[in-house]
Amino acid sequence: MPRTTVLIAVSAAFFGGAAWAEDLKIVPAGPPKPDAFARTGVESKVGNAWDCNMKNKAPVIWVRADHGTVVVREILGPACAEQNVRQAGIFYKSEPSFKGEDKVYINGFLETERLNAILRVQVN
Repeated sequence: MPRTTVLIAVSAAFFGGAAWAEDLKIVPAGPPKPDAFARTGVESKVGNAWDCNMKNKAPVIWVRADHGTVVVREILGPACAEQNVRQAGIFYKSEPSFKGEDKVYINGFLETERLNAILRVQVN
């Protein structure tokens, strides 16, 4: 049973019964929206990472994609209320004939926390 169903069932029992649970309607949120867009076979910047505790050093990150290649390049850009902060730019290029949604997996370490993210890239 999905976790949300369990939470709703527990809440219904706690707050007074089945009538309340029957009135509750769950509306699906729909498909997730892409975080970035890219054209097939064309390198595109799809994201960047920075650490406000270390503005003069881009974070070290590791990246991979399911249907393309990803490279990380140091870039300068606005972040942390400043104009020029060193960042890790994330550049994606799909396989030559791939179209659809791809995922870019990002792992790394900032000064005070771990970076673990997935970017959804819509490739047209």
